[in-house]
Amino acid sequence: MMQNMRGSHYDIRLNAPYGPEDGVLHSIEKHLTDKVVPYVMIEIRNDLLATETGIADISALLCRSIADAGTSLDLPLSLDNPEVPNAP
Repeated sequence: MMQNMRGSHYDIRLNAPYGPEDGVLHSIEKHLTDKVVPYVMIEIRNDLLATETGIADISALLCRSIADAGTSLDLPLSLDNPEVPNAP
C-alpha cells in the first residue's frame, strides 16, 4: 500500500508519529482470529476530510491502494467470502 500512496501529493509516512511498538494494536489484537490475516492501520488527518473534494480524493487513494494490495497478496476483493464471519 505504501508504494501507491507515496506517489500521491500527501505526506505519507510509515509508523509515524507512532507504530505497533507504541501499543496501538488494541483493536487488532482484540479482534484477530487464530488465522493469519493481513491487516493495515490507517490514520487520516481530520482536516483532509473536511470537504467533499477531500473525502473523494482520500477515498480514491485508499480504494486504489487497498485494491492493489489485495491483488498483490492474491486476496479476494469481495466481501462475499464464506471464510469471513458475518460477511454480507
